[in-house]
Amino acid sequence: TASVVYEVNWVKPSWAQQDPILWKRAFMKATKGLLKNAGIASKEVEGIAFSGQQHGAVVVDKDNQPLYEAILWCCQRSAQECKDIEESVAKETAITDAYVEEIGMHAMPGFQGPKVLWIYRHLPQVYKRTEQLLFPKDWLKTEISREKRWATELSDLSGSGYLKLDGTLSELVMKVMKLNSRWVPEILPSTSQVGTVSEGIAKKTGLDVDTRIFGGGGDNPCSMLGNNAYLLESVGTSGTFSVRVKQPIVDGTLHPFILPDDRFNHPRGPRQPLHCIIDAASAIDYIAEKVYGKGRFTYEMLNRVARNTPAGSNGKIIIPFIHGQRVPYAPQGKLYIKGYDPTKDKKEDLIRAVMEGVAYAMKYGFELLQRGMQKQKIAEPKRI
Repeated sequence: TASVVYEVNWVKPSWAQQDPILWKRAFMKATKGLLKNAGIASKEVEGIAFSGQQHGAVVVDKDNQPLYEAILWCCQRSAQECKDIEESVAKETAITDAYVEEIGMHAMPGFQGPKVLWIYRHLPQVYKRTEQLLFPKDWLKTEISREKRWATELSDLSGSGYLKLDGTLSELVMKVMKLNSRWVPEILPSTSQVGTVSEGIAKKTGLDVDTRIFGGGGDNPCSMLGNNAYLLESVGTSGTFSVRVKQPIVDGTLHPFILPDDRFNHPRGPRQPLHCIIDAASAIDYIAEKVYGKGRFTYEMLNRVARNTPAGSNGKIIIPFIHGQRVPYAPQGKLYIKGYDPTKDKKEDLIRAVMEGVAYAMKYGFELLQRGMQKQKIAEPKRI
């Protein structure tokens, strides 16, 4: 393995963005390190693919150069746009829940589509110059390729906010979002070859020129397939619970992801209904930095502290909505701490309290999945 760390640019408490060039630099450094660490000759590499952070909006010019920093999955700046989108779709159709019925869940600020409407309203010059709208992984695979072919696939599109449950693009929703249909890349299966590594990238990574690049998929759908899982919990920056079932669960809150491989990368294939909280490990990091200082703790240390604190954290309660929240829907949600008096209480109690807060938020998501499956009479997850 090899990894490279790069920071999120929190321009405001709930506004998250990143310079895509950071991804390119990290890819080159990590790939070079990976080949070295694994002792693999470049000629042994048949191809590469990406499982990338989902929902982000990268707007580019004709040369694939970003016109603005990528607005990320955890960004909440488009909360008003989400409200306006649902109201506009309802008005156009005369159906109150028309957006949810068409897309499968409520419009969420983290999703790509509402970000476009925000750019239209607040960055008109960027909007006018836009030639293509890309997800993070799709920008990167285009940027490192010789062909510079824009392409995406259904697992990322199913978290865009403008892909219908039947697997086609919603012309009505895209019109409301001010999303030009020509900005959507070519849609191909996740296993499709979309290009080959360019000479410049080959020199900087150690890969062979013409190493094949494949479509890839969104990070959560790829995790489901890579783990051969049928019930999946993931706790990283965010926290997710998801199941693999034969149909989407439409309750307004669960993501209607499509799984990315040859058998499943079509709208009739199995789905991955998913619950997401924005802050999981990031909430634990946030509290730990307040208690110990940045870079002055390890997760092993935090686990020891938590084990030495009784269940219930001596009455301390933390609701970890640091950067807003997706489920329950609270885009402007804030961190909430109850029962802590800094003049007399042990600050270590907050470590277990934030872990418990994250655990209960995840439990809530699991219960949502259970209720949704029961309501739609979907069988318990099993191998399909």
